[in-house]
Amino acid sequence: MTIPDKLKAGDQVVLLSPSGKIPSELLDGAEQRLRSWGLNVIRSPHCAGSYGQFSGSVQERLSDIRAALSD
Repeated sequence: MTIPDKLKAGDQVVLLSPSGKIPSELLDGAEQRLRSWGLNVIRSPHCAGSYGQFSGSVQERLSDIRAALSD
């Protein structure tokens, strides 16, 4: 099993929601905390979306996950 290095200042992280909607105040707080640790934060296109009880359609959520993993 490969264990990745610990995150360090300057590393990039992606906020995404692979399932349910996330209130914007929680996303804002998470982004603020991660930035305070020196991390570069990217919000996936649909992390703050709304599609019924989900953050986006299945295709939108899969697209966000695929983009984050392939970056």
